[in-house]
Amino acid sequence: KLSGYFFEEEPKQGSHGPAFIMVITLLRDIFLPEGNQIERLRFSHYLYFAAFQVGIVSIYFLARRWMSDIAALGTALLFNTQPLLVGHAFMNPKDVVFMSLLTASVVLGLRMVDHSGQELIPAAGRSIIKGIQSFFRQFLSVDVWLAGFVLGFASAIRIAAPLIAVM
Repeated sequence: KLSGYFFEEEPKQGSHGPAFIMVITLLRDIFLPEGNQIERLRFSHYLYFAAFQVGIVSIYFLARRWMSDIAALGTALLFNTQPLLVGHAFMNPKDVVFMSLLTASVVLGLRMVDHSGQELIPAAGRSIIKGIQSFFRQFLSVDVWLAGFVLGFASAIRIAAPLIAVM
């Protein structure tokens, strides 16, 4: 049986949260319950790379807000072909995942503001009751919950994630 530091997938520093490692461990136990350590390690690295691809898609949608579709695609492809980032995408369970989720939370937060930001401004003649109903309708919106979940998950990876609200 193989053991040692190389096969451990646990966070080693105090600034790293356990969220992503817990998800990786849960998925490994579900999909590879009888797998050996090498197979389980490969599966973990595949999931790190999948999280990096979420970041690439998020960069595309973020760039598409200000550029044409072709330019946004070029931006995402350029980012996806950086050797240092691609190398870290396979082996780094914290930095790349944090980068991806932080970018995704920015995209989802901007989407949330685009879809629901104007209804909170009180219109002339609008009653207080209609304003309260509008607030709760937005609170129950999928956009709000999805953006909050992704930002919360990113916060559980790195303690700096809540600073995205300042941006």
